[in-house]
Amino acid sequence: MTFTRRIITKTLDLLNLQRHNDNYADIEADLTDHEERITVAKDDIDNHKASVTAHAAEHITYSGPVTGAADIKGAVDSVKQQLDTAVFNGDSSVAAAQAAIDADGYDYGNLKVRLDIEHTAVTTQLADIKINVKYPPPPLVGAAGDNLANDTTAIQAVVDYLRDVGGGTIYFPKGVFLLYNYIQHYDSVNFELAPDAEIKRADDSTQTKMFINGIRGRADYATGYSGEGNFTFEGGTINANCYTNPLNGAANGISFFDLGHAENVAFKNTTLKNGENSHYFQISGCRDILLDNLIIKDDSYTSTSGTPDFEAIQIEVLTEEAFPTFGVWDNTPSIDITVQNCVFDNVVRGIGTHSYVPDPLDNTKVAIYCRGIKLLNNTFRNIQDHVFDLWAYDDAVLEGNIIEGNAAGYGIKVYKSKKIRAKNNTIMNTNNSGLYTEDMYDSTFTDNLYINTCQVNNDGTSTVSAIRVAKSGNNVFDDIVQGTIHQYPLYTSETPTGSPNTVRWSRMANGKGSSNNGSINSASADIRNNHTGAQTKVLFNGVLDTAGSTASLPNDIFTFSSINVYANDNGSATNNLIPTKIDKDSLVIGSPIDRFRIITSLTTCLSFSFPDANTIRLDTLTGSVRIRKVVGVM
Repeated sequence: MTFTRRIITKTLDLLNLQRHNDNYADIEADLTDHEERITVAKDDIDNHKASVTAHAAEHITYSGPVTGAADIKGAVDSVKQQLDTAVFNGDSSVAAAQAAIDADGYDYGNLKVRLDIEHTAVTTQLADIKINVKYPPPPLVGAAGDNLANDTTAIQAVVDYLRDVGGGTIYFPKGVFLLYNYIQHYDSVNFELAPDAEIKRADDSTQTKMFINGIRGRADYATGYSGEGNFTFEGGTINANCYTNPLNGAANGISFFDLGHAENVAFKNTTLKNGENSHYFQISGCRDILLDNLIIKDDSYTSTSGTPDFEAIQIEVLTEEAFPTFGVWDNTPSIDITVQNCVFDNVVRGIGTHSYVPDPLDNTKVAIYCRGIKLLNNTFRNIQDHVFDLWAYDDAVLEGNIIEGNAAGYGIKVYKSKKIRAKNNTIMNTNNSGLYTEDMYDSTFTDNLYINTCQVNNDGTSTVSAIRVAKSGNNVFDDIVQGTIHQYPLYTSETPTGSPNTVRWSRMANGKGSSNNGSINSASADIRNNHTGAQTKVLFNGVLDTAGSTASLPNDIFTFSSINVYANDNGSATNNLIPTKIDKDSLVIGSPIDRFRIITSLTTCLSFSFPDANTIRLDTLTGSVRIRKVVGVM
């Protein structure tokens, strides 16, 4: 028996790791060999016993030393005992004691404990392994990164290697690494790109995927959130190269990252550019995903489908229709997805989706919602269609985002969603309404600033409002509208009965609507199905002191929860004002006159009416009484 005992250090590089594993294997082989020799020796002893005497071996006992055979048996037994003691149990010999001590002087007690602990430590250490993709360990072949060679196989080989050893990081130094096919992601395999490293789609017009975390086309790859995840992708540039090398056929689209059934994944500090009809990220049935400080830009829109359904970041329920890349297609929702501090420039759409899973008993209702979506502090420039297109989202937060304009569509579109909380967003220069909602409930929009929205109105025929609310109920709108292009600051229609919206619009600038002087407006009498909060707006501040005199009111009186009319019977505009409160449900417009009355003293009184929703009329008066002020309470 001869083998070399190798010294194991506490920190192992890949080469020493392999040597350590080889050494461990040698020890196990030697132990097996010894046991085989012991068995052979025992057989020899039995045969020797039989040859020394005419008696059968079973009748011979060895209670004491036996010449020849006894010495051999003792020697063999001693070897086995020493080996067991040295490796497994430990003994007091110098050699055994040395074998149990590592290079740093730590005593493990015996060699087996030491080998077990160090093997576990090495396996754990593998998670911290970082392999330079240009210089991987043999026999792997490094990627060229020269913008010429096909680096797909080399990159995938390193990814596969790290998968097999339990995880680690693949590092891309400066260079341009060409892909002729997609790279398949695996659990616990991280990507780190130097600032001047670029992974680039090669000149292949049929290549429509760059990274996926499953096997393309496999229907049974993963369920729930059990797919490949637990990794980060950070730094560098991903270049789909579609401006120079467009896809084969205008109906095609490219995806930078297809993520399905994943959890605990983060993308940080990366630039993604030059797509075509792209989902830069398609996030389907995933959980705990973070996209932070990304630059997503320059998507070429060449589709002939007629509908620009290409959200740069698509967050959706995993169905076969929405995510055909791989299954299981089990309607897993995406939850707890955060997109923050990102810049979107010249892409078709920003963030959202364009489909939902219908209730099987009523396909107008949503069966499964994506939940816990947070869209924070992102900037959008030169978007070609809707910036946010949120379908079937529950408990989503939009805060601190800046929309600098789009060529078509809405700034924020919310459809069949609930519990949306939007705060401190700035929406500027949108082609259509800054906000459009349909079938939205229990949501709050607070302190959002809409500036010069509804650019389409400049065509001279369109009449779009800054905020458009359709078929939505139990929502609060307390926003700021500025500019003069919009028709109305807010327009409602088809508000569900019994689910009024609350509109606080004292900070909403009048638009150019011909009716109601630019106040909030509605289809038919829909405004009466909504109410407003406890803010006030002065509608008239002057004097009406002649029977038949009228004053125009800048806002529809039905947009308030109540109207207060103030009068007095002296020469002061502010002293001794006596109010009359008229609740919204009691407001009536048109004939006859003398509907409402204010009595200022025993001898002075007046009556007034509202010929229409924007006019107050002093009908009759007795004495020196006069109307001084009209205030709408929201």
